[in-house]
Amino acid sequence: MEKNPTIENKIFYNKTSALVKRKVKTAKKEKWTKTCENLDLRKDGAKAWSLLNNLNGEKRRQNPKPLSTGDETIVEDQKKQKSSTSTSPLLTKRKEQRKRIKILLRKLKQKEKAPGVNLSLFEDCFKLSELNRAMKKLKLRKSPGPGRLHNEMLLHLDLEGKKVLLKLINKTWGTSIIPSAWQTAIVTPILKKGKPAEDVKSYRPIHLISCLGKLAGRMINNRLYWWLESNKILNPNQAGFRTGQQTEDQLFRLSQKVIDGFQKKKNTTAVFVDLQQAYDRVWRKGLLWKMREVGIHGRLYQWVKYFLVNRMIQTKINNGISSKLIQEEGLPQGSSLSCTLFLIFINDLPDVVQTEKALYADDLVIWHTNKHPGISARLLNEDLDRLQNYCDKWKLKINSSKTVYSVFTKSHIVAKKNIRLSLRGTNLKKEEIPIYLGVKLDRQLALKEHIQDLRGRANKRLQFVKRLASTSWGADKNTLRQLYIGYVRSLMEYNLALQSISNKTNKDLLDRVQSQAVHFISGGMRSTPTAACEIYTNIEPLGLRRDAAVMNMVERYKRSDKSHPNRQLIDTWKPTGRLKQKSVMDIATYLQEKHHLPNNRENLQHFYGSAFKGTINGGYGVRIQYPDKTKEELSESCGSYCSNYEAGAFAIEAAIFQLTSLFSLYPEKTQNIVIFSDSKSVLEALQNESLQNSSLKSLFLTIDSFLKTYDVDLTLQWIPGHCNITGNERADTLAKKGSTAQQQNTTTSFRTAQQIIRNNSTKEWLNGWATGKTGRSLFTYMATPNPKDSINFLERRDQVIIFRLRTHHAPVNAHLNRIQPMTPPVCHFCDAPYETTTHLLFQCTSLQDLGEEYLPPRPDAWNTLYSNSQQLKKTSTFYSQMSSRRAKAQTTAGSDK
Repeated sequence: MEKNPTIENKIFYNKTSALVKRKVKTAKKEKWTKTCENLDLRKDGAKAWSLLNNLNGEKRRQNPKPLSTGDETIVEDQKKQKSSTSTSPLLTKRKEQRKRIKILLRKLKQKEKAPGVNLSLFEDCFKLSELNRAMKKLKLRKSPGPGRLHNEMLLHLDLEGKKVLLKLINKTWGTSIIPSAWQTAIVTPILKKGKPAEDVKSYRPIHLISCLGKLAGRMINNRLYWWLESNKILNPNQAGFRTGQQTEDQLFRLSQKVIDGFQKKKNTTAVFVDLQQAYDRVWRKGLLWKMREVGIHGRLYQWVKYFLVNRMIQTKINNGISSKLIQEEGLPQGSSLSCTLFLIFINDLPDVVQTEKALYADDLVIWHTNKHPGISARLLNEDLDRLQNYCDKWKLKINSSKTVYSVFTKSHIVAKKNIRLSLRGTNLKKEEIPIYLGVKLDRQLALKEHIQDLRGRANKRLQFVKRLASTSWGADKNTLRQLYIGYVRSLMEYNLALQSISNKTNKDLLDRVQSQAVHFISGGMRSTPTAACEIYTNIEPLGLRRDAAVMNMVERYKRSDKSHPNRQLIDTWKPTGRLKQKSVMDIATYLQEKHHLPNNRENLQHFYGSAFKGTINGGYGVRIQYPDKTKEELSESCGSYCSNYEAGAFAIEAAIFQLTSLFSLYPEKTQNIVIFSDSKSVLEALQNESLQNSSLKSLFLTIDSFLKTYDVDLTLQWIPGHCNITGNERADTLAKKGSTAQQQNTTTSFRTAQQIIRNNSTKEWLNGWATGKTGRSLFTYMATPNPKDSINFLERRDQVIIFRLRTHHAPVNAHLNRIQPMTPPVCHFCDAPYETTTHLLFQCTSLQDLGEEYLPPRPDAWNTLYSNSQQLKKTSTFYSQMSSRRAKAQTTAGSDK
């Protein structure tokens, strides 16, 4: 073009450019289609999640661009590093109240010199089992930090390698000499969402620490946290960083108190306290003082003490890294031990507050309920003064600009009034819709704004999922289902139980999002009943999941310690019913009558393991085979309410008891033992020493006593159930026999209660599907969700066609006439009065040749739409060929006109 710019050359250039653009666009489309079709969460889940996050822009890391600090613009990486590091609160050492601090430090030295009671937990060296348990919590694909040892390297250590590693950790434990690499953090600044990139304060410092240091810290934290919980040291008002406690615990108590106040014509004034950078401002000497106060001493205390001193940080931007700077304050980020240490440091804060309070890590809310907000204001002001004095004493800081108050009331007059709440003379701002633990709380607790926010964010995520498929190409049903559950529904289910207090109109907003999702996953037309799409995709309605979440939450509280404020609340709560607005407890009381849960409850204990099935009238069976080919069989009931998990533990324990009796009577028969069990969750829990269940604790102690008494090897081997292994099949028969025996009146564990709730919820869902008036064509052949449906083996296009044919909601004339009456319902091929899916598949004489080629010899709905995947593929081809004939006929008719 430049050398010979003629008209012919320009035309040729434009044509060639258009052709190249078209080919590039086509290639990109084909590549995207292939990528989506090859998504498989079972084989490479990380790839799918990464793709979604990239579409959303969540994984795009931005290193600082040219930064602005006042009048200066910084471009060089080295100056950026210095600027980013200098803004960190960790580097400044405060010097307030020197006299009081000197007195405290003098007392701390005296406590450190004073002799203490030697607890083996604080003194004994670590065992290999403790190392294995800590290593199971290591996360993959994490930055190694200083030392450059990845978690993957640690996980691939053999037994000898683990022993060397354990020796190193025990050496640091005994000498309190911490490797410098464990005390150094590399800081990477990450831009906060929605913040200006040129502002140095817009970046969140991410600390990368040594993987070995994190592993050692986790082992020590396991001991420390267990001791704190076992001795009930931690404040019951604190829910952050605690096993089995969630954000919903604090929101439940606050919302319940507010609505109970509404029922009594009272208002609730709440102050949401913002502790400025509390984690990074932890006063280390004060932390050590508090550790000694609660009784922590010995090697554990010394290790933590030296773990916190001489901590260094370096800032890394692009390929440059700054020099090391001393971290004067705060706790090391990225270590599980730091979370527990923070709990110790802030443990006495709730005791300062006299009004009601809830604390989640450093998120504090205090409130008071009274008919007159002025009385509440006076009491809250007194508590704010106490909090300020506490923070001054322990070098914390309350951010008065972010600390706000709100009045929850049904009165419009009270809502318009402002009350005076202040911190050191600074009046607090009133927030009409405060956000606490990620939930927007309006003054009447209708949760309208919160649910609208969830709907908007969920819709945005659903749009990203929709980019992975259409009705003719893309990811299959199972992949889309898993992406929806993990990426979209998980967002909508944040504090799911709390959503139940909102009205039906608000909850329908989220139900509509799920309706869109199941229609997209199934490929159904908009007219397809949502109930049919939910059954086909095996996605339970959100309404039933909300009810189950309420029951699970209340059942968990009923099993918690009696000193827990939520337990005290539900034990003393009484319904009033003056207003129509329902609280969580009102809903739970109604649902309790529906689920008929047992009242004989076991205290709450936490368990980690794989899934299990719940049973009513449980039983176990044991078949023992001796070397001389003799056999012995045992069977017994386990309790009126018992899970298969608990029954499996009872079975293993019964076998060991029987062998103990045999070995005590006939010592010469003592020999090695192999126990086969199909309860995988029990064996995994024993392997991980996750002993937070009464039946499992009893089993573990029985095994420990047995091995100490007899010098034998005991092997526990998992085998899959119902796989035609003679001994296992006989044990199953014995277990069924045991379940029919007279049941013991045993306490019901939380896991069993969860399974009863889950079973009842599923039963209610299926009963609603069975008695419903829509989707009857699908119900005839699919009364329950079928995870093994042959349709799962088809490609996306075929899955969509088959589902539409199953539901009779397909783009055929009879159905299109229902949507648009201008469309005639007659058959396009044979002039039958109604062109339905049934007519096209089985009755249309004009399609007889296609039927003979692709349909079974005697076609009906079952063998055509619900048989094996090969036939389903042929049925889909039949429909595609029929649609192609229709399109050609319409094109010919249009050209004739």
